[in-house]
Amino acid sequence: MKNVKGITLIALVITIIVLLILAGVSISLTLGENGILTKAQGAASSHGEAEVKEQIGLAYNAWKVGNLTGDTEELKNYLKDELSKVYNEENVSVNEEDGKLVVIIISNGTTHSYKLGLEGDLENYVPWIDNGEGTFTKGDTTLKIGDYIAYDHTKDVDGNDVTETTGLDKTLAEYTDGWRVLGLKDGKIQLLSAQSVGQKRWSSPYYIPTMNSYSAAYEHGKGAQSGRSINVEDINDITGYDPSNTGDGKPFDYGTVGEYGNEVDYFWSGYTTNNGYSYAKEYYTDGTHEGTTQYGMWETSSVRWFDSTIATGQKKGSSATSNSMSSSDTPEGRVKFITLTSDYYYYYPKTLTTNSTGEQNGLDPNSDIYKLLFGNNDMTYWLATNYTQITGGTWYNGLYAVTSGARIGYSGAYEYGRSGVMSSYQTYGLRPLITLSNDIEIVKNETDHDGTTKEKACLIQ
Repeated sequence: MKNVKGITLIALVITIIVLLILAGVSISLTLGENGILTKAQGAASSHGEAEVKEQIGLAYNAWKVGNLTGDTEELKNYLKDELSKVYNEENVSVNEEDGKLVVIIISNGTTHSYKLGLEGDLENYVPWIDNGEGTFTKGDTTLKIGDYIAYDHTKDVDGNDVTETTGLDKTLAEYTDGWRVLGLKDGKIQLLSAQSVGQKRWSSPYYIPTMNSYSAAYEHGKGAQSGRSINVEDINDITGYDPSNTGDGKPFDYGTVGEYGNEVDYFWSGYTTNNGYSYAKEYYTDGTHEGTTQYGMWETSSVRWFDSTIATGQKKGSSATSNSMSSSDTPEGRVKFITLTSDYYYYYPKTLTTNSTGEQNGLDPNSDIYKLLFGNNDMTYWLATNYTQITGGTWYNGLYAVTSGARIGYSGAYEYGRSGVMSSYQTYGLRPLITLSNDIEIVKNETDHDGTTKEKACLIQ
C-alpha cells in the first residue's frame, strides 16, 4: 500500500487554534480599547475639537484686529455672529460668566464647551446640562428642582461669619429653613430660599432696590456668585405665562385702557380746579381702536410714576409744566407731561388665567416646582417687579407679589400715581435667589446627601 501524505487531526486542531488566536489578536487590535477603530474615533474627536478651537481662535483674532472697544459684550456678540456662520445659530451659545465668555458649540452631534478670556485664553468648561423634566446634570451629578443644597449664607468662602444686616424682621442667622434648587439659568444652578427669610412692610415700587439689597446679604456663602430677590419674570419663565399673549393671541385685559402694553399720553388740562379735565390719547397695541378720551387731571396735583430704567420714582408738580389753556384747546395744543405703558396683570400658575379653577394649562399643583414656589397655596412673598396699572385718568404704581391662593400679581401695595400719595402698605416675606458659580462641585449621593431634606442636603465643594 502506498504511503498517503495528508494533514493529521492533531495538526488540523493546532492550525485552527493558531487561526483563532490570530483572529482574536486582530479583533483586539481593531476594536479593543486601544484598537485601530477606537484610536481612529479618538483622532476624529480630537480633530473635531481642534477644528472648533481653531474656529473660535479665528473669530477672536478677527475681533482683536478690529478691536472695536475691547468690551466683553461686544466680543460676545461678535463671536455669536461669526461662529453661527460656521455651525448655524441654533448650535452656538455665547454667555458671560465671571468676566469671561462661555462658548458652547454643537458640531456633528458633539458638544464642545470652553471659557474664553478677553486676552484670548481658552480653557475647557463643563456646564450644567438641562435634561428637561426638571433635572440638571454636570459630570456624574444630577440635581432636580427642589433638591436641598447645603448653602451656608452665614459664612463667607473663608469660613468667617457674614456680618451684614438684612433689614428684615430676621437676622441672617435666624433663617434656618435651607436652600433648594430652583432651576438653571445660563448654565448655572439657581437656589431659592425654601421659605421667606424674613418680612417687611412696603408700599410702592420705589422699594425694589431695597428688596434686592436685602436679598444680596445672603450672597456671601461658599459657591455663590450673586444674590437678589426673586421677581415676576423668574416666575413667568417657570410657569410659561406671557401677558402679551394670554392664550388666544390677545394681551391681558384686551380692549380696555389697561390692556397690557397699551400706551397713554397725559396732558395738563389748563384748569386749576378739581373739576377740570386733561386729555389722554390711547394707543392700543393692536392699532384697531385708537381714540382720544378726556380724563380728570388738574394742575394743582402732584403726579408720580416709577421709572424702571433707573429704579426710582419721578415726581412732577404743576410748577414745572403749568399752562393756562382753556378747555376748548385740542390735546395736541396742550403740554404733555408723561407717556405711561400699562404692564399690569395677574394670573394663577395652575390655569395661567385669572381663574384659580379650571383646566390645568400651567404647573401641576403636585409638582416639586409648584410646591417650592407656592407651597400648599399658602405662601406669600414679594416679587421685585413693579407695575403700572392704568384705569383711565388714574394710574397706580404697584408692586407684584405672590399672595394667598397662589395668585401672582397685585400685592395690595401701591401708590396712587395721579396724586403722588402713598396709598397702601402690605407686609410680605422676602425670598432671595442665589446664583451659584459654575466652578464649584456639588456632591450628591443616595445615602447621606440625596437632597430630599435639609438634613440630607447636597454638599458644595
